[in-house]
Amino acid sequence: MNAGSSFLKLPNRLINFRVASRQASFVPSARDGITDLRKFFQRIGRNTEQKIDGKIKTWEELFTKSTRDMKEDGLDVRTRKYIANQRNRFIQGYNVASYPTMKKKKGGERRS
Repeated sequence: MNAGSSFLKLPNRLINFRVASRQASFVPSARDGITDLRKFFQRIGRNTEQKIDGKIKTWEELFTKSTRDMKEDGLDVRTRKYIANQRNRFIQGYNVASYPTMKKKKGGERRS
């Protein structure tokens, strides 16, 4: 029996397992002065409040929407990754704060 051919044949229900498991099932309650979407996006900075512009409408949608859905809404890669990182930090209980964007200077290391 060829082990390679049996490994490649997966049932259809297992092929989409990784994608389905990435969707958030936990929506945290508001805390640390963050009571709504507007305050969350103001706290994380980088003009995310203007970039979202109605693409995320509710608190539940912020924590259940995947980055793939954000891509379909037209958000650029940096913004999607930044929002996903900040919402995961919020779920884990960390204080969310704005991180500055870093630029390379003279082709060397990153400095603010």
